[in-house]
Amino acid sequence: MMNFSSWEEGSCCHKQRSMSYQEMEKISFPEKTMEDWKRAAESALKGRAAESLDRLTYENIKLKPLYSAETSAHTPKSQYPGQEDFRRGIEPLGYSKNDWKIAQRIYAETAEDLKQELKRVLENGQNAIVLPAEEHLLESFPGILDGAYREYPFAINAAGSQSSMLAVLAKLPQPKEIHGYIGRDPLAEAASEGLPGDRMVEGLYDDWAVTLEKAGAEMPKLRTILADAVPYHNGGAHAALEVAAAAAAATEHVSRLLDRHLSLEDILSKLVFSFASGGNFFMEIAKLRAARIIWGKIAAAFGAPKDLQKMVIAAETSYFTKTMADPYVNLLRSGNEAFAAVIGGVQYLQVRAFDEVLGNSGFFSQRLARNIQLLLREEAHLLKVADPSGGSWYIESLTNELAEKAWDIFLQIESFGGMADALEKGWIQEQTREILEKKKHDAETRKKSIIGTNVYSNLEDKLPDRGGRLKEGASSGWTIRPLHQERLSATFENLRIKAQELGRGVGQLRAGLISLGELKEHKTRTDFAAGFFAAGGIAAEHSPGVNGFPDAEELLEMDNTCYCICGTNQQYETVGKQLLKEIKEKYPDSVVYLAGHPDSPAEEWRELGIHDFITAKSNVCSILAKLLEETEVKMNG
Repeated sequence: MMNFSSWEEGSCCHKQRSMSYQEMEKISFPEKTMEDWKRAAESALKGRAAESLDRLTYENIKLKPLYSAETSAHTPKSQYPGQEDFRRGIEPLGYSKNDWKIAQRIYAETAEDLKQELKRVLENGQNAIVLPAEEHLLESFPGILDGAYREYPFAINAAGSQSSMLAVLAKLPQPKEIHGYIGRDPLAEAASEGLPGDRMVEGLYDDWAVTLEKAGAEMPKLRTILADAVPYHNGGAHAALEVAAAAAAATEHVSRLLDRHLSLEDILSKLVFSFASGGNFFMEIAKLRAARIIWGKIAAAFGAPKDLQKMVIAAETSYFTKTMADPYVNLLRSGNEAFAAVIGGVQYLQVRAFDEVLGNSGFFSQRLARNIQLLLREEAHLLKVADPSGGSWYIESLTNELAEKAWDIFLQIESFGGMADALEKGWIQEQTREILEKKKHDAETRKKSIIGTNVYSNLEDKLPDRGGRLKEGASSGWTIRPLHQERLSATFENLRIKAQELGRGVGQLRAGLISLGELKEHKTRTDFAAGFFAAGGIAAEHSPGVNGFPDAEELLEMDNTCYCICGTNQQYETVGKQLLKEIKEKYPDSVVYLAGHPDSPAEEWRELGIHDFITAKSNVCSILAKLLEETEVKMNG
């Protein structure tokens, strides 16, 4: 019932004098220092130090729980966009004057289909031309383009097809109107594909310089030089290494092309940097800002005027972060990555189709990818705000720290003699592989969640066998050893595919979960175990509450792939050991796991026949790969 007496008492406030605007202006909250915030945090943490909230990134940057003007007082900052050090972007008015270009790749089997597809996407919001760099289509480019090049810029990494593509386009009417970029980075190609031992880097630049000089004369508005960091990102590199690699590659290009008598202005005016935007939102923003800082300093050292110190960036959403399992989650990943790229200040952006890794992206998924960019433009209004991240103490601090880390790595690369020598010596590949192994370990132990893959796996999704394979060949057979392009989820997907193969003819592989006692006693570990096995493609078969061997016998008769005892540590001592003993007596070949760490020594459990312990720190892939191998041996009997 409503308390009317309270309302009547409160209503008297209407008779009191209202506070004037001038009086309100004089009221302020008491100022708080960082120490005040620290004390408040430690109070909420119930005794733990505030420093326990700090986190270390793969770049070895310590992330703090709070950033402020006080903590960032001595960090460099740019006042306005479009000014040195260019961290805030290369345009004073952001995208309001020069918007980023929606540069989605388009696909078709025939030249006529490609022409129709290009026409359709340009009518539906795309504003850059991205055609496949396939030799059999090049001669059809004039008909495919149908004059579109006069209005829209190109945005193509042509790789080894660059020379042929440029030769075809130079024959178009008014080739001097062709703009945008059709670039290549021979070092990035060598890093991703490998450079065979019978080929040398010098030869790559000799041929390339001729192509660039000719294209510069015929199509002066077209950029043709790429410094491509995407292969390093897809190889597993962290943000600092990506920035350093891009800067070192561009430095190598400038130095070698100057030696081949191209002018500094001609080189820098044709240069585009290519980055992949990954899943760490704020780090990706800082990565692009830090890259502009570093390249501005390097270009200035070459003697470039301020306008040529600016970095033109073409970005794409990450291949490394995408998954075959639960592919619609890739939409969320791509949206996050595209958002970070735009906030970071790119000039061209490609969003990958959510089902690209499955090999069957079509009209629907490509439309969704394009619409992510249209939403950022028209719904998020990112065209209207110049550098939205500017002034964020966190992003400004992260930008500075990342720039310092990247600069240190850049100097290390230069100490080898430059990017080409660092690749030839295998240093870039080794550094990238080390970082990848750390990332894979975090994913395999589920310290890093991959939704739909290592957590919340949906076993209704059947995965195609599209696993990548490392390129074979001894290191002596390569001038530059290839850097394997890998997705973080690939190890789990290979497990899922293996489980699918083993299940053909016998049905879905299953783990029998022996749940001790009541629901409240076993639920936490039962749910954990179900998720653990699902990550490797093994479904959970739940038992009713088990208080002894007879309660579990029905489940044990199902001949599951393995079993896992789930309960409390107290139950493990009172019921679990005896239960395990009886299971191994009647079903000696059964594979039985224990969920969690028991109180009694692990060796006691191993002597009773426990196969392994699955815990929050277990390497899921290691344990399940071994289980699937053993299962395959049993099946092949």
